[in-house]
Amino acid sequence: MLMYVFNANFSQIDSLCSMLQHFSQSTCPEVYDALDDFHQALAATPAELIVIAIGSEQHHNQGIHAIHTAQKLQQAPILCVGGATSSAVALQYIRAGADDYVESGDFSLLAHSTLHLLEQSRESRTQSSIAIALANAGRQWRATFDAMQDAICITDEKGIILRANKAFQLFIDMPWTDFIDRTFAGVTHGKIPPTDTETPPDTGRNEQYFRYHGLWYRMTIAATPNPENQQPEYIRILSDITYSRLLEDALQTAEDRNTRFFDQLPLGALYLDTAGQVTACNPAAERIIGVEHHDIIGSKIDDLPCTACDATMQPYRFDTPEYRQLFEQGIGVPDTTIGFSNLRSDRFTWIKLTGFPLQQARSHSNPVTVIIFEDVTAEFSARGELESAITRLQQTQQQLQRHSDWIRVMNRFTREAAEQHSLDALLQLACAYIDRQFQHCCSSMVFQEPDGDRFTVQAAGHRGQEIAARAGFYPRNSFSADSMPQLLKGDRTPGILQTSAIDEAATPEMHQVMAQIRESGIVQIVRIPFQLTNERMGLLLLGYAHNSELSHDAWHFLYNLTEYLAVLLRNWSLYTELEQAYTRMSRTLEHLDQQRRMEALGQLASGIAHDINNALVPISLYSNALLEENPDPDSKMHRYLGAIRNAASDIEHVTARMRSFYQHESEGETSDIGIDDLFAEVIDLTRPLWRSTARRQHIQVDITTEIADDLPPLKINRSDLRESLTNLIINSMDAMPTGGSILLRARTTRDRVAVEVQDTGIGMDEATRQRCLEPFFTTKGVEGSGLGLPGVFGMVQRYGGTVSIESSPGRGTTISLLFPSTLTPDTPPVTAEAPPLDHPLQILLVDDDDRVLPVIREMLQLDGHTVDSCRTVEQAYKLFRQRQKNRTPYDVVCTDYAMGDASGPGFAAGIKKLAPDTPVILLTGWGVLMSAADIPADVDQLLNKPPSIGDLRFALAKSVQRG
Repeated sequence: MLMYVFNANFSQIDSLCSMLQHFSQSTCPEVYDALDDFHQALAATPAELIVIAIGSEQHHNQGIHAIHTAQKLQQAPILCVGGATSSAVALQYIRAGADDYVESGDFSLLAHSTLHLLEQSRESRTQSSIAIALANAGRQWRATFDAMQDAICITDEKGIILRANKAFQLFIDMPWTDFIDRTFAGVTHGKIPPTDTETPPDTGRNEQYFRYHGLWYRMTIAATPNPENQQPEYIRILSDITYSRLLEDALQTAEDRNTRFFDQLPLGALYLDTAGQVTACNPAAERIIGVEHHDIIGSKIDDLPCTACDATMQPYRFDTPEYRQLFEQGIGVPDTTIGFSNLRSDRFTWIKLTGFPLQQARSHSNPVTVIIFEDVTAEFSARGELESAITRLQQTQQQLQRHSDWIRVMNRFTREAAEQHSLDALLQLACAYIDRQFQHCCSSMVFQEPDGDRFTVQAAGHRGQEIAARAGFYPRNSFSADSMPQLLKGDRTPGILQTSAIDEAATPEMHQVMAQIRESGIVQIVRIPFQLTNERMGLLLLGYAHNSELSHDAWHFLYNLTEYLAVLLRNWSLYTELEQAYTRMSRTLEHLDQQRRMEALGQLASGIAHDINNALVPISLYSNALLEENPDPDSKMHRYLGAIRNAASDIEHVTARMRSFYQHESEGETSDIGIDDLFAEVIDLTRPLWRSTARRQHIQVDITTEIADDLPPLKINRSDLRESLTNLIINSMDAMPTGGSILLRARTTRDRVAVEVQDTGIGMDEATRQRCLEPFFTTKGVEGSGLGLPGVFGMVQRYGGTVSIESSPGRGTTISLLFPSTLTPDTPPVTAEAPPLDHPLQILLVDDDDRVLPVIREMLQLDGHTVDSCRTVEQAYKLFRQRQKNRTPYDVVCTDYAMGDASGPGFAAGIKKLAPDTPVILLTGWGVLMSAADIPADVDQLLNKPPSIGDLRFALAKSVQRG
C-alpha cells in the first residue's frame, strides 16, 4: 500500500506518519516537502491515499496548490490535515478538491477518515476491475445466452426486462413480444414469490428457491454492467432442481437413519467387502478392539494390530479358503469366540463374533458382509481374572510388608542420627544400621578429598573389622583414585564390583591393591555413591565373602539411607560454616560499635578543640611578642613568659590529640623510632608514679623490657606512642594494688610489629574486656575518665593498626599495639624560616571572635603592616571593593574558617572571583584537626589557631612570593 504525504510546514509530521502507518497497517508513507518532488512522485506511481499536511494558515496557498496537483495526476482520495482556525478555511480545502479535512489535534477522527478513504479507494479499484471483467464476459455470455436450457432474462435497475432466452419464454408461457419492456415482477406475478423481485441487489449474487406447479426451482440473480453503456443490468437464471432436490432429501434421510443406527449400536459392527477388508466400523468396535478408526478402515481383520486366538488359545485367522469363499459369496461367518489384545487398555478381551450378508449379491453389485461382535470377557475369563487378582494381592501384601520394615528401620535411623553431636558418631551409627540389615563381611564409608585425587576411609562397621583392616578399609587410611578406578572413579550410580575382574591395562599399583582385597577374603564389593558437595563424592562400600544379589528393596533402602546421610553431612558442613560466619559477624559488629562511639566522642572533642584554640590565640601571640621584647634568657620575665608559651603549646598539643577520636589518617611529624630509647623514656617519665606508689603502699613493683633483635624500624609520631605507653603503664599500676611486674615488649608477628604492655595484675572478666575500649567506660569510679584506652585505640587506628587485649581474672592483662611492619605515614613539610619581606603589606583581616581579632591585628601592625579588620564578611567585601576601586588593593586577605554570617572558604572563593591573584590565608581552630583533603581549593595558606608570630610571618612571605 502506497501513500504520499505533502508536508507544508506541519510540526507533527513524524507523529502523523506513524499514525498513518499504524492505521493502514502498511509501510511508512513517503513524505515530500517540495512541490516539485511531490509533483514527480504523483506522476510516477499511483497511490491509494494522498495526505496534505498544512502547518498553519500562512501555508494555506501552498496546501491548495498541492491539492490541485494531486487532483490532476491521481485518482486516489485526498485527506487534508492541518491547523485551520475557522470552518471557512477548512471549507476552502474541501472545495479545492480534498475528500476530507481533519484538524491536527483530532487524531481519533484522523483514524476514522484514513480508514474510510482507504476503503473507498480499494472499492473504486475493485469496481473498475469487475467492470472490465464483466465486459469481456458479456461478449462471451451473449454468444451462449440463447443456447442455455435454464430460463434466463436480463433486466435493468428498474426491473424492466431487456432480454430473455427461449427457455424463459417457455417458463412464463408468453411470446417475446408480450413481455418485452415489461417489469419482471409483472410478467412473473403468481409464479415467483415477490421477495426481492422489484429491488434486485446492486452487487453480488442472490439465490431464491421456490416451487411452481409442484416443481422446485432455483432463481439466481446476479448484477452485471452493460458493456455498451455501463448501466447496471441484472441476470435472473431459473433452474429446475426438482430431481436433484428429491434425490438429495432421500439420500440424506437414509444416510442419517443408517448412521444413527450404526453409531448407536452397543455391539461392535464391521462392514467387510468380498476381499475381507473393513469398509466401515462403529465406535463400539473401536472401543472393544482398541484400535483407532483410521487403522481399521481398509485393513483385513487378520492385519489389525492386535492378537487374535480361539477359545483354545491357538492363533486364529480369517485368511483361509473357507472364509474367503464366505466373503466372496456374501454368505456370512458362523458364530465364533476369539480373543483380542486390546491396544488401548492393554487388556486381553474375549469377544463373540457373528457375520451375515447385508444384501444379496447382484450381477452389478458386490456383496457386503456385516460382522457383529460383543464383549464376553467377563463371563469367559472371570475365573482367571479372579485367580490373577488373588495372586497380585498376595504379592502386593508381601511387598508392602517389606517396604514397611525398611521404613521402620529408616525412621529409627533418622531419629538417632538427629541426636548425634559429631561426624564420627553419625558415620558409626550408619554403619551399625547397615550391619544389622545385611549379611556382608565388612562395611566402610569413604570420602573424596577436596583435591579429588585421593579417597579417605572415614568410618568402618564393627562387623569384620579384621577383614576390613587386611583389605585396607580402616579409618583414616587413604587411597589414590588411580589405585581402584573401577571402585573410586565410577559414575554416580550404584553397582557391584567383582574383585577378580581386573582390566588388562591395569597398572601394577591396581593389581597390588586388588590382590590385597582378594587376600582379605572379599569376593565382591557393593558400591553406593552419594554426593557430599558439588565437587566431592562419598562411597558406601559393602564387602561380601561370596557372590550375592541384592533385592530391589535392599538397593532402594541403601540409596535412601546414603541420600539422607548426604543431606545430614551437608547440613553439618553448613552449620559449621554458619557458626564461623556468625563469629566473624559478631566481631565485626563489635568493631563497628566501637567505631560509632569513637565518632560520637570525636564530634564532641572537635567542638571543644575549636573553642580552646580560639581562647589560646591571645595567650600564645602576646607571650611570643613579649619574649621578643625580653630576649635575656636569664631574666625572670623571660622564664615566666617561656613557661606561659610552653603551657599554651602543651594545650595546643592536647587539642591536636583530640582528633584521635574521629580521624583515621596519621598526620604530624613522624620519625624512625628507636624502641629501646622510647621504652627508657617512658620508664623515666612514669618512675615517680610507680616508685612513690610502691613506697607509700609498701609493695614491690618491677618494670622490665624485652626487645626482639629483628625488629624493623617503626616510623610513627614519637609523642603519640610515648603518651599511649604512659597511659597503659598507669592502667597497669592501678590493676596491681598488691604489687607485681610490668613488661614492655616489642616483637614482630607475621607482617606486624607488636608493642606490648603486660602486667601481673588482677585482670579483667570478659564483660569488662569487651567494653574497655568504649569512651567514658571506666572501672575506677569518679577517679577515672574512661578516655585512656579509647585514646590509645584511636592512635593505633590512625596508623592502620589494631589493638589486641588478652586478660582473665587473676592472671593479669596483656595489651598489644599491632602496627603494620611497612608503616610509612606521609610526613608534612617542616616549617622553614620565614623569608624576609622587603616592604610592609596591606592586609585585610576578618574574624568574628573578639578575643582573636585585636590580638592578630596588633601582632601584624607591630611588624609594620597596614591592617584593616572587620567582624563580618559583608563589611569585608565592602572594604575589598573600595580598595579595588581606589586602585590600592590588598596584598593579602586573612579570614577565619567559621563566622556568623558566612564561612571562610565561601569568602575565599568570593575574593578569588574578584581578584584571582590575591592570596588568602585561612585561620581556624579546626586546622590541626583537618586532613589535607579538607583544605578548600581557594585557600593559599592554612594556619592553626593559635598561630605563632613565626607562623604568621612565614605564611605572609610565602603567600606574597606565590602571588
